[in-house]
Amino acid sequence: MIDLNSINSKITNELNICTSQGISAQNTLSSIQQLKSSITREYDTLMNLPQEQKSKIMALYNDLNELEYSVYRYNELLKAGLVKEAQAEVNVIIQLSKKLIDNFNGKFVNEPIAKSNTNTTLNTDNNIQEVLDFLQKHIRKVGTEQAVKDFQRGLNILNKYNKKSPIEAKRPIEEDGVLGNQTYSCLENVCKYYPPIVLRKYITRGAVNNAVFDTKNDHRIDTDKKVLNICKNLSKEETNVGR
Repeated sequence: MIDLNSINSKITNELNICTSQGISAQNTLSSIQQLKSSITREYDTLMNLPQEQKSKIMALYNDLNELEYSVYRYNELLKAGLVKEAQAEVNVIIQLSKKLIDNFNGKFVNEPIAKSNTNTTLNTDNNIQEVLDFLQKHIRKVGTEQAVKDFQRGLNILNKYNKKSPIEAKRPIEEDGVLGNQTYSCLENVCKYYPPIVLRKYITRGAVNNAVFDTKNDHRIDTDKKVLNICKNLSKEETNVGR
């Protein structure tokens, strides 16, 4: 049987260190994912426990889901150099960590967690429009279908191709080059949590990923040169944002 108490303590201690020092919590994210996997793997055994213990474990799993997404968002904001936004996310992580500990100790907290009061959760419509403006510039370079495929691949990478997500808008979208309802819903969801600069970086990642995948077996095409041109063009558009 997994030692939920010790692993739970390990996660909260690691989070306290990372968030107080403003450093990546990637190792903690891995610990959260491992604990979730352990709970899933031993589900049948856990369901044979007394009702009180089962309720505690299921509450823990739900809290871990929330905490995982918030820590992931914190790491992505740090990687993008958005220290102020990442620090605001720390406030959410602290509240989620406290909720996790209280629930695990049987205090069961149901109060809603305050959202971080930053551009990552405000002005969603403006964020969407800014990302679509950036996408439009990419469309002029490579055409609508390829640009939207790059966009869809970037969104899927950002959402980690999570097929089991309880949030439909976070599940993988079809990379078909069509800016339909599914893609727009996914964009709308991520714009609630990430500023446009993060989305622009992931459009670039999607474009590079597609370029490598599409040309790796075609010796007539210089893949490295193609990737460099994509990065150069999208980096240029990045510097022109807002002009």
